Amino acid sequence: MVALLYTTAVLLGMGAVTRLATLCASLLGLLLVSVFLGGGAGKFMVSNSWAAGANVLWNFFPLALGKHSDMTAYYWSYWMVWCTATPFFIATISRGRTLRQVILGGYSWGLAGTGMAFGILGNYGLYHFGEANLKADHLALAQATLARFPLSDLLTLILGLTMIGMYATVFESLTLVVARYSYRHLAEGCLPSKQVQVFWAITLMILPLALLFMQQSVYSLQSLAMLMALPIGGVILLIMLSFFKDARAYLREEQDDERKDYH
Repeated sequence: MVALLYTTAVLLGMGAVTRLATLCASLLGLLLVSVFLGGGAGKFMVSNSWAAGANVLWNFFPLALGKHSDMTAYYWSYWMVWCTATPFFIATISRGRTLRQVILGGYSWGLAGTGMAFGILGNYGLYHFGEANLKADHLALAQATLARFPLSDLLTLILGLTMIGMYATVFESLTLVVARYSYRHLAEGCLPSKQVQVFWAITLMILPLALLFMQQSVYSLQSLAMLMALPIGGVILLIMLSFFKDARAYLREEQDDERKDYH
């Protein structure tokens, strides 16, 4: 279903991609509001979120370096892997905005969404089961947490639709980025051909299908992300150096144009 949804959205163009992303954000907002207002743990969520935020700010470097949890290493590796595609998609849809707007918008909305999701959903589970069960089976714990909600079936439906929308938006953005960079030269403002987009949409279905048929666990996927993060770190470094090189060239061109206009 996810594959069919994101392939259809890609073929319909950026308008469909935008509408799907908006729907996904709306579903996530509905999920968070439902849990916060209907879960009966609002006060605990707010107080614990403030305490957790203060702890992160105070102990940022020990936490970021993975001193207290193996999960931190996976989280860094996960985002390093996605970093080779996500920024290019953000840059594509941010045409016409300044670099400052893109950076501030990405950080502010990204941190706000992540913080609210962890603060509401994570603390709802902690409210009912406490920290002692954090090392239990994650799927069983998530199911038990959902069952505690007064309208658990409705919450499960909203969560399922939200997850489908999130995965679809991730894969459709990745499909568009890979398809665009499959061309040696692509005119500005033009999209890749439908055939190229369909090829990459189908290709991106292979990995999750292979994992399903191989019956690999989530931990195997985490190990794969950590393994791929090391060489991708070199790619990220090259991208950063290229950015500063292009930025210096752009500034020199701007200065030359200003001198010409002055004279």
